[in-house]
Amino acid sequence: PTAAAKAWQRGEDTEDKAQSDLMQAWRALQENPLQFLDGMRRRGVNPETIESWEKLASWDEAQMSELVEKFYGERDRSQPNFWDDERFNNPGQPVVGVTWYESLAYCAWLTEQIAAVGGQRSEITHLSSAQQRLLQRIAEGELHVTLPSEAQWEYAARGPSTGLGLGRVYPWGPRFASESANTYEGRLLRPSPVGIYPQGVSSHGLHDLSGSVWEWTRSQYRPYPYASDGRDDLAAEGYRVVRGGSWLYASRNARCAFRNRFLPSFFNNLIGFRVSLSLAGSDF
Repeated sequence: PTAAAKAWQRGEDTEDKAQSDLMQAWRALQENPLQFLDGMRRRGVNPETIESWEKLASWDEAQMSELVEKFYGERDRSQPNFWDDERFNNPGQPVVGVTWYESLAYCAWLTEQIAAVGGQRSEITHLSSAQQRLLQRIAEGELHVTLPSEAQWEYAARGPSTGLGLGRVYPWGPRFASESANTYEGRLLRPSPVGIYPQGVSSHGLHDLSGSVWEWTRSQYRPYPYASDGRDDLAAEGYRVVRGGSWLYASRNARCAFRNRFLPSFFNNLIGFRVSLSLAGSDF
């Protein structure tokens, strides 16, 4: 874990940047409510969320500060937020309420667990030779579990490029279809169990790359197209990219090309993650 991650886990980030970020957004709302709310509409934010921000426009700074501090300062950092909320703790759903730090910590834990199994792989008779080899590579430290880079995530969603462009607009094809992803249009209004939108599968056979929850990537938010410029340095400060849209955002956010960002200490019930295997010491 990075020094920043350890500080967050211990609750030592008394000047938490995610809290500051929310307060700055609220101040921008105060300065120009019409411009702020119109920007939310253009980004595909759902009407209920916009209505909630409209109400916040009438609050004073003390009220807003108390709300933000209660949400961030009182959370249990030993488990994901919403862990005891029945809307978000179905075992088939992606986990939510996790920071970027927690997502990476899970990846490190999973690497250790798989490596331990890999050390005993000769005793596991039901694995194929390819699976045995994969376990061996993890046990030997050649591969490790981590978050995908932004470029890896987009390739997994778009598929290979074609003569007509850079791959798919949505993981399943060129046009949005509400039956293919859990976005605001479907009004499910909670994360969905993995795999219940089989029509939305990507060309690589991956489910739910669009909708359900935003997914953390390990990449910093920097200008695109992607470059090997240090943006995947886990110790660097700044915003990290999330991709894929969510159950509370409209379809335009679920496009393969859509980029969003949050600070590493941010969490809510819209953000989860998926894992990838990468070469140790490499961006790939």
